[in-house]
Amino acid sequence: MKRALSFAISNVLLATFSEAALAKDKSVTRDAREKVARKACITGDFRKGVDILADLFIETPDYTYVFNQGRCFQQNHRWEEALDRFDEYLRKATGIPSDEVAEVQKYVADCRSHLVPTQPAPAVAPPTAPPPPLPAGPQPGVTRGTAAASISATATPLPVSHGAQPGAGPRVAGIVVGESASPP
Repeated sequence: MKRALSFAISNVLLATFSEAALAKDKSVTRDAREKVARKACITGDFRKGVDILADLFIETPDYTYVFNQGRCFQQNHRWEEALDRFDEYLRKATGIPSDEVAEVQKYVADCRSHLVPTQPAPAVAPPTAPPPPLPAGPQPGVTRGTAAASISATATPLPVSHGAQPGAGPRVAGIVVGESASPP
């Protein structure tokens, strides 16, 4: 059992090493390197896949490799990088049939649909000036019987204190109203 596990681990390491060596070895066929790049993209190793595709593009200025980089990024949810590659492909590749251009534009639309739209920052309202102070003395149109109504319309609410005794708020309000309504 131990021997079988050791053999399996060594095969995995050998396969990984061989795949990495295969990707860098220029004497290996282009098809084999494309396969390694495709596998890297599909398995989530987009950096490796894109690097191999970049090497292939440098060797043969075939813009299909740029398109494939875009697909690799797209498959790995790297929307902005995918859009860059698709845009480069559409700008630089020549003689692309219209049906292929339409396909690339569908990929572009798909990537754009996944981007979070940037919204402008909400406008900050300028600070407002405080209301002018009320003049001292009796207010026009306010009689002695409506002083409580006048106070409640202009009074600033008191902060709620947690843990205060129940009913403390109404007593304070009664005291304030009572003092204001009393004759001078």
